[in-house]
Amino acid sequence: MKTRAWIGGAAACGLLAGCAPHAPAAGATPYQGAVMPGREAVTMSIDRDMDGRSSRISVRNNGDAPIRITEVELYDCVNVNQPCLPMDPRMVVGPGQQATVMTVGAADRAFGYSFRVRYHTDAVRTTRTEPIETWTEPERNGEGFRILFRNNTSAPVHITSIELFECENVNQDCGATPVDLKLAPGQSGIALTVRPRLPGYESRFRYRFVAGRGS
Repeated sequence: MKTRAWIGGAAACGLLAGCAPHAPAAGATPYQGAVMPGREAVTMSIDRDMDGRSSRISVRNNGDAPIRITEVELYDCVNVNQPCLPMDPRMVVGPGQQATVMTVGAADRAFGYSFRVRYHTDAVRTTRTEPIETWTEPERNGEGFRILFRNNTSAPVHITSIELFECENVNQDCGATPVDLKLAPGQSGIALTVRPRLPGYESRFRYRFVAGRGS
């Protein structure tokens, strides 16, 4: 599902956490699900902050199943402080939830800014083949991202380490961080929260993990 919007205005800094350049996978399945009558499955809003210096881009899931935001792209950019190219925020939005995707402001605060935005969403499949599933979810304030895990096996598992790499402006060391997340079969949990070192500025990271059999 591709959606576009436009905003123009004046000034400030922004945040895009947990993202990386991305192109949608071929054959990706568009979001399908029941929605309230008269409402689109996924809607986007752009809200100007009270100081008028930045704009928050948010996506709301009006359906009855989770969705994954697989691509967000700014284009036709003039004086913006975010990259004007496709990004993968690796974000999951639950049914009825709204999440802030990024905040956009002026690169040079002495001048106005404008941009257009489009995004792509896919269904989050309910049947998983991965023994241990992992994903990220934004914090409610849109500032950071939580790294979550689900144990899809029939035995306990123990997440012992998360390694961040390709880091930019994150409050964690870019390397291995010990964690102690024990999950029973079918259980989910938060292992780590990553926030920007300098709030209001772009932040990026990727991660991998180490897990073993739990007790």
